[in-house]
Amino acid sequence: MQIARVATATVDDVAEIDPGGGRHGVQTNWAMRWLSTGLSAHQKFLPLFAVVAAAVALAVPAHADPDTDFANELHTYGIYGQKDYNAWIGKITCKRLYNGTDLDADKSAKFVFIQLPKGSDTEQAWQFLGAALRTYCPDKLPILAAAAQQ
Repeated sequence: MQIARVATATVDDVAEIDPGGGRHGVQTNWAMRWLSTGLSAHQKFLPLFAVVAAAVALAVPAHADPDTDFANELHTYGIYGQKDYNAWIGKITCKRLYNGTDLDADKSAKFVFIQLPKGSDTEQAWQFLGAALRTYCPDKLPILAAAAQQ
């Protein structure tokens, strides 16, 4: 079994490979001067690490659009239509629950059913209601649990 030897290159070794004469010009000369400074590798690359860390820390996380997430969930139930219209119905459903217009999930599901396209079934109305509550008014989710226990 042979053990591979790892060779470490020094600045002089690199200078012999490409002295920066004509092929790479200014960039190689600058890099050679930078590498030949008396700084440790940690000190040489600390500014680069700081810039990368700052870029990562300051990057704005992508926020999903709740209306798009809602539409995508509805599509899994076979409920299609305009994204904005479905989101509007979902938000109105929550508003009706907050206002007391619909006192329970059954009345909300009936409201949703009327708004869905012809050919939709009762199961889709309940799925729409559940998705709307999860997306737009999660504090109203207990009405679904109450309806399930009836």
